[in-house]
Amino acid sequence: MESFKPKYLYSIISVAISLTMLGLFGLVILHGRQLVQYTKEKVNIIVEIRNGTNEAEIQDILAYIQTQPIVKQNSLEYVSKDQAMDLIAKDFGLEVSTLGMANPLFDIIVFNAKSDQLSAINLLKLKKELKKDIRIANVIYETELIEKINKNITNVTYIAAAASLLMIFIAIILINYTIRLVIYGDRKLIYNKELVGASWSFIRRPYVVRAILNGLWSSIIAITIVVGLLYLANKSIPDLESIQDFTTFAILLCSLVVMGVGISGTATYVAVNKFLKNTSF
Repeated sequence: MESFKPKYLYSIISVAISLTMLGLFGLVILHGRQLVQYTKEKVNIIVEIRNGTNEAEIQDILAYIQTQPIVKQNSLEYVSKDQAMDLIAKDFGLEVSTLGMANPLFDIIVFNAKSDQLSAINLLKLKKELKKDIRIANVIYETELIEKINKNITNVTYIAAAASLLMIFIAIILINYTIRLVIYGDRKLIYNKELVGASWSFIRRPYVVRAILNGLWSSIIAITIVVGLLYLANKSIPDLESIQDFTTFAILLCSLVVMGVGISGTATYVAVNKFLKNTSF
């Protein structure tokens, strides 16, 4: 087989970029649902408790909230107004006591909802139900955040899909261009092969084999980039690893190898056939 030609580097890089985009798109598709579910279950719902409510009554409220079907198990947390003020003081360096003011905050209960039940309708029902208790001053939540999450995930999916298709198209063009240049440089060798009766399949074989090897290199580069980006994401967002399915991730990486070989091999096969068909020696 002919030695590696520098021109092949363009096709390797282009296919690697295409596979990287496909890999990132695959991650969005595979983990998009889990990511939405994870993000929804991180949305805080805050129950403000009226001043004067004693500890026993707060425990009663906690127990009642826990019985609500929308509430995610083990997500309830009680934060006293003194604890809340301490947090504010640490974050902003503000001491209410130095201003001669009483603590203006409420004791609060913070919890998360189950992702499949987190909706504006269910939250409104929960709010009305909880506010029947005169010890509860208010129920606070942000429904717009959920809509933004879903919208952003959808937008990212469309953008990743469009970018992946564009990069595949560019990769095929570059492979076709690269193969035509390589074949043009080998035209005398191909001519001699035809003179001794070599078939198209015999002439085509080394180029397709080289393309398959190039596809493997492209997939290795793409897999390295995708794994590296996922590793950095996991370091930046530690909880991200909890939503990952490593079996489907392994399938995705194997798919990148198949696609890398398939794109390079098929594009090369077509390009060589077209060149042989349109060129006579």
